[in-house]
Amino acid sequence: MIKSFFKITLRRIINHPTYSIINILGLAIGLTCFIVIMLWVKNENSYDKFHKNADRLFQVAFTNETGDYHGYYQTGTMAGYLKQNFPEIIHSTSFNGSQCKVAAGNKGFYCIGSYADSSFLKMFTFPVIFGDATTSLIKPHSVVITKSLSMKLFGNENSIGKLVKINEGSDYSVTAVIKDIPANSQMKFDLLMPICDAQGWMKTWNSKWTQTYVMLQNKSQFKDVNQKISGVMNLFQPSWKNTLYLAPFTNRHLLDINGGGLITYVWIFSGMALIILLLACINFMNLSTSRTELRHKEIFIKKIAGLKRSHLSAQFLLEALLIASISLFVSLVLAKVSIPLVNNLLNTNLSIELNVTTILTLLLITLLTGLIAGSYPAFYLSTIMPKQILLKTHQKSGIKNVNFKNALVVFQFTMSVFFISCTLLVANQIRFCNQKIWA
Repeated sequence: MIKSFFKITLRRIINHPTYSIINILGLAIGLTCFIVIMLWVKNENSYDKFHKNADRLFQVAFTNETGDYHGYYQTGTMAGYLKQNFPEIIHSTSFNGSQCKVAAGNKGFYCIGSYADSSFLKMFTFPVIFGDATTSLIKPHSVVITKSLSMKLFGNENSIGKLVKINEGSDYSVTAVIKDIPANSQMKFDLLMPICDAQGWMKTWNSKWTQTYVMLQNKSQFKDVNQKISGVMNLFQPSWKNTLYLAPFTNRHLLDINGGGLITYVWIFSGMALIILLLACINFMNLSTSRTELRHKEIFIKKIAGLKRSHLSAQFLLEALLIASISLFVSLVLAKVSIPLVNNLLNTNLSIELNVTTILTLLLITLLTGLIAGSYPAFYLSTIMPKQILLKTHQKSGIKNVNFKNALVVFQFTMSVFFISCTLLVANQIRFCNQKIWA
């Protein structure tokens, strides 16, 4: 029976090309928008999750006496003090990426560099290509550089042991080369220098200039450590009245420490993606039910032949699932074309990786889309009786169905007008800001 339904569905798609193309493109565009938006959401949620010890990494933050301001910057001595005095903390480091100039021979480049403790590469998963991660930041005047920077300075040569000049000052010896920093890392840098080479004022309790990160033995110790370190800064700078606490490292990208943050946009765009997909399903429902008159003969013959209502519903659902499956392939092509444009617009690095998880997710989305899109047509068309078709009384008896269909149309157009209005508003706002900036 399924084979027969499948043949009938294919025949209907071929025999009604205009209707089929409109239905397929409608679902495909909705699926494309959903896929692209959810790729962006997935990318934003993936920041810093690639670190092996991500769940045990925390950033040291502080709040003032009134609790109305929160910040991350700490003194250069904070990392070492926390590791020495709190056994729950097994590693700690400082990091503060800033622009610097690096040169080798007659080649010089501006890049992002930072002072860091020897524990940095033990805490964070930045794979080492050449050198030793455990000893690379211990000796003075040693430096860790990325593969890209190594290529710029030394070409394809192994740069271990070679000298580079930083900020036109002392020579530093390359002790390790690491892979380039992933795009979904909130830490961006091209080179690391040992904290022991920092200037004198950076090694006191008097100036906040860097950020401090710690790794706990166990993530469950988070609350206990928070209580223990809360008064550390007040031991050395009581006038600042700072209360220290740990903030989960992987939250920093999405959650602003003072409230809000990118997470708001993640929720907004996730909601928009679902609404757009729902609109595509409603469009399919409306197009299907609008062609009821054209399917009366089919329904009449099948009902007279003894086909059960459940079988008729299954046929309509199978039809919706087949169209949804075709729409999925079309949407993947559209997504492949549109992703480079989105990347250029948002300065992101989105891509579709067709692994097992992605394929299963897409199949699940297609299944749900087909069931949602085909549920109402299947329910409505399968209830029409042969007598109603002959007497044309199904329209009068289906007032509730008509009202529901009208409600779907109203919802569809309302949301469409809402999205168009929001797009025009944002576009006008961006145009206004650009005019003010360049005026």
